[in-house]
Amino acid sequence: MAEDKKVTTEATKTSTELVIFGKHDIADLPAPVQALMKKFKTREIPGVAVTWKPEKNGDTIAGVCVKFREGVGQFNSSLIVLEGEYGFRSVWLGADLRQKISAESIGRPMVIVYEGMMQIGNRPQPMRTYRVIEVLEPEEAQRG
Repeated sequence: MAEDKKVTTEATKTSTELVIFGKHDIADLPAPVQALMKKFKTREIPGVAVTWKPEKNGDTIAGVCVKFREGVGQFNSSLIVLEGEYGFRSVWLGADLRQKISAESIGRPMVIVYEGMMQIGNRPQPMRTYRVIEVLEPEEAQRG
C-alpha cells in the first residue's frame, strides 16, 4: 500500500513568489503544490551544479546569475551559478573573473567568453582570461 505524503504549503498575501527546491516536473509534485505553482511565479533554487570548463578560446556560457558564493572548498574560492537553456552551471571565479563578477551580479543575465591564457609578470603560471558582458536593465544602460 502506497503511503500518502502530506504536503504543507504556506504563502502570504503579499508574496507573489513560490520557491521550489530541486528540479521537478510539475506533474511529479503533489496537487497542492501544483495548484500553488500555477497561481504564483516560481523559481528553482540551485544546489550543486555541473562546472563549466572552457577548453578553447571563444568558448561561451550565457545565463542569469542565480548564486554567488565565496570561501568555497579548501582554497576558499569564489563561484557563481548561471541558469540558462542548459540548466544550472557553476563557474569558478579565478583571478580575472573575480575582478569582473561580484554578488551584485545576482539576478542579472550575463555572457562569459573564454579568451585564453595570458602570462602576467613573473607569475609561475599564466592566468585564464575572460570577457564578461552583463545585460543591464534599460534604465541602468542609460545611466551608463
